[in-house]
Amino acid sequence: MNTSTGAACWICLDEAQDDAGKTIVRDCACRGNDAGFAHMSCIIRYAEQKCEQAVNSEEFVAPWGKCPNCDQNYQNDLSIDLSDAFVSFAKRKYEYPGNHPYDKMKVMEALKHQIQSNKSSMLAHLKKGDVSTVAHIMQNRIHKLLEMVDQTKKELDMDGLVHETLMCSEFEAFGYHCLGQLCSLEESEENTDIQVGYYEKARDIYQSVGNEFQVKHMTDFIDSERARLEGDETRQLENTKRIYENKKNHFGENSEPAILTGIAYALDLRTANFSIKAERLLIKLEATSRQVYGEEHKCTKQSREFLDMIVKRRLVRLSNDSNDKIFQALRYENDGEICVIIGPIEDDEGRPFGVASTLIYPDIGCPVICHGLINAPHLNGKLGDVRSYTKGRGGELRCGVYFEDKSLKSVAVRPLNLRIAFDLPDE
Repeated sequence: MNTSTGAACWICLDEAQDDAGKTIVRDCACRGNDAGFAHMSCIIRYAEQKCEQAVNSEEFVAPWGKCPNCDQNYQNDLSIDLSDAFVSFAKRKYEYPGNHPYDKMKVMEALKHQIQSNKSSMLAHLKKGDVSTVAHIMQNRIHKLLEMVDQTKKELDMDGLVHETLMCSEFEAFGYHCLGQLCSLEESEENTDIQVGYYEKARDIYQSVGNEFQVKHMTDFIDSERARLEGDETRQLENTKRIYENKKNHFGENSEPAILTGIAYALDLRTANFSIKAERLLIKLEATSRQVYGEEHKCTKQSREFLDMIVKRRLVRLSNDSNDKIFQALRYENDGEICVIIGPIEDDEGRPFGVASTLIYPDIGCPVICHGLINAPHLNGKLGDVRSYTKGRGGELRCGVYFEDKSLKSVAVRPLNLRIAFDLPDE
């Protein structure tokens, strides 16, 4: 969360701390030294006033989730704190004995927004290892939402308000979708079955209300999870790509949902050893996010974080004890005769040192360029990924190289005829 001592709150125009002693903050896509900063308390008061003037659900939610200056979502702790304040406001104003279904739906809007805001922070919590804590909090909030939906739908059915009942169904489908996503935190066959069951419930509800985009979205999630359970990597990758394409078509290529889904697709590509494609996609996503949202936005940070991970070139160093280890390659020296490496990766990284290129070979997923091929000179200079190992005549190791140029067939190449591609050439 950005803070600044030289800027003033755009709402109250004061540079000082608020009555609670809190400084001004900013965590959106505003840039510069003075744009977009505000006291949390001022944002809350501003959002409450806008809420009371809202004429539809979009206007009711927007001031709690979007900065009115850059028109982009709040993020990180600011997003979570504002979503919690939104729920407190909605409950205080609209949750009372015998409240009208419309008021109940306003509380449901706040709960939905809170769940969405907390979902975006789950990655940070996963890194800290407190998965069960986050999942428990999220699960309670989702069940609270579903309980309100069930109660409100019964009241609406009695009054014959069909359109409002369909609106409630959207909240219900959202809840089951989120429960399915929670199941992915713990990978097991049993959890996958439960996850698919939740997605199927969400899909069927979306189908009943005519939300075709979400029907396709849920169908792709279902197919992807089933493919993962069956170990069908190709089908899973196709589904992830389709989800990414749907997000681009629906929200726009430069939108936050599309970029975040694109990052997930890039990670799946890397897992399937399509490293070059994954790296190129992350380079594009990082550049787009930086231009649209700025350096400090979560989309930019996530794409950069995973790009930094993917661009590490991994190789295997041959050892005398038959316990070959994975190292990170840094560069070549002496016209490729020496490769400077660091590692092993599983240990604390030490100082870089050089080894003969004859004593290393690229790890699975490493981008390489062919060189010195006599029987297939047309492949020299061609870029590809290493995706397999085979043994040639006499037990000699060969690397299965799959080329970026789709007109070229994959080949088994000796490590001596490969150079690690540290920087990808232009496509």
